[in-house]
Amino acid sequence: MKAHHYILLAGLFLAVGCGNLSGPADNSASAGASGGTTTVGGVPVPPGANTVVVLNVPSAPAALTAQTASGATVTIAEAHVGIRKIDVVPSTSTADPTATEITGPFDVNLAGQSVSDLGASHLDPQSAASGSPVFDAVKLPGGSYSKVSVQLSSITESEGLSSTSPLSGGHTMEVKGTMNGQSFEVQMDDDEDDDMDCGDSSGGGMTVSDGSVTTMKITMHPESWMNGVDLSTATTDSNGVAVLSKTSNPTLMKQVKSNFESSCETEHETESESEHGAETQPSGTGAQTPAPTATAPTGTAG
Repeated sequence: MKAHHYILLAGLFLAVGCGNLSGPADNSASAGASGGTTTVGGVPVPPGANTVVVLNVPSAPAALTAQTASGATVTIAEAHVGIRKIDVVPSTSTADPTATEITGPFDVNLAGQSVSDLGASHLDPQSAASGSPVFDAVKLPGGSYSKVSVQLSSITESEGLSSTSPLSGGHTMEVKGTMNGQSFEVQMDDDEDDDMDCGDSSGGGMTVSDGSVTTMKITMHPESWMNGVDLSTATTDSNGVAVLSKTSNPTLMKQVKSNFESSCETEHETESESEHGAETQPSGTGAQTPAPTATAPTGTAG
């Protein structure tokens, strides 16, 4: 785990003993209705982009309900994480083995499966503002990539965070729900070791090349974070809520953190331009910023 806080995406989390969730949202690349434009999650992909990073939570938006490995029923009504940046990390066989950075910050609503991009997105602002699951679309150097790494961070209102966001209290992660009827709240802070690497689920690497669009799905299952957590041992606040943080029920919080750090993988799929059509500017939307050729940021070696 690095000294600063990284969490790996695309969106994005691996199921750990969870069951009976509905199918994942379709975030694959497809031709749009206007001129054959490539869209992912309903958002037009900028001309020149060969990689789209999206959030993927394999359940319908709204409350997430599942069984833990021990059979406890967990319902998560609210789950937000703050992400400072995302590194797409090349495989060792790639010519340029330096991580490529996508900058945020992002307020990620896992229960609603949407991303609020408060940074320098290259997406059409009108489309990106509509609660889409897309983080960004960029042009990566051609080659094979092994994982996505995400840096968790608190976000301030001066950076554009809404005052009504669950993250407005200064936490990097805020989760509220119930487990077997017991209300709980999870609060993770900046000074905790929150790194997470989301490895390629196929194990064979994620290939990126010009002439195609690769969708990298940061896949998360927030309900798996409560596996092995026994709330019957928790102290509760005056409202009967079991608050889990570094200062309240810290042993249980340690278990949640361990689950969190192992709950992410990156899924991917690639479609050629011949499969999804030519990339053209959609009518009726704001101007898109052409995707830049990604450059390796200083100090972000994978």
